[in-house]
Amino acid sequence: MLKEITIIFSLLMVASFADPFNEFKNSARGQVNGTADNQNSSNPQGGKVFIPVKDLAISMSSQGMVEVDGAVRNNNTFEMHDIEITGEFFDKDGTSLGTFNEYVTQPSFLLKPNEKHAFTLFEVVSHYRLATTNITAFGDPVN
Repeated sequence: MLKEITIIFSLLMVASFADPFNEFKNSARGQVNGTADNQNSSNPQGGKVFIPVKDLAISMSSQGMVEVDGAVRNNNTFEMHDIEITGEFFDKDGTSLGTFNEYVTQPSFLLKPNEKHAFTLFEVVSHYRLATTNITAFGDPVN
């Protein structure tokens, strides 16, 4: 039993230290202003408003999956809540590897004007297949 535990622990250690200086050489595209790509600054279906994504970094987790780190900044003159990050991952051929929609704030959290909120997300997508990403953020205005 001790031998099996030692082997498992050794394998976990090797996996966690494999390529520790791996830099993300793939491209990541985040929203940098009030609009993302060719969309308007609000989403009429849900009343959501775009929020700029800042400091976006895509890296490999210790399990070889994708870790998304960044921050959202409320550049509006009103408070926002229910901040949601949406994204899609693509391989080198442009084939979608998966999409996600995740809330990065608690329901009672309010993002005041000009405030910044950091987030970290772990996605079940193989980092080795990843070539590009498209990450945007939305929030609900407080009435």
